[in-house]
Amino acid sequence: MLIYLYKDVQQVNLVDFVGRYENLQKDFDIHFGGITLEVINKTKHKFYTYYYDEESINKVYTLCKEDIDVFKYEYGE
Repeated sequence: MLIYLYKDVQQVNLVDFVGRYENLQKDFDIHFGGITLEVINKTKHKFYTYYYDEESINKVYTLCKEDIDVFKYEYGE
């Protein structure tokens, strides 16, 4: 759960930027210009929704609710 990595016990932000994996290269370009990230160990697999049933969807939401809400993630996107 990412949210706990950048807030202190009083829920105060400890960082001024949190990069998103889905925008990783773009975020690096903006904040760390000149660094090109190399893709290694790439695997082939089906879209993540293939691996989830209703129970696992609910479990992930329960465990990661704050991150999902803060970053406005939606299942299937």
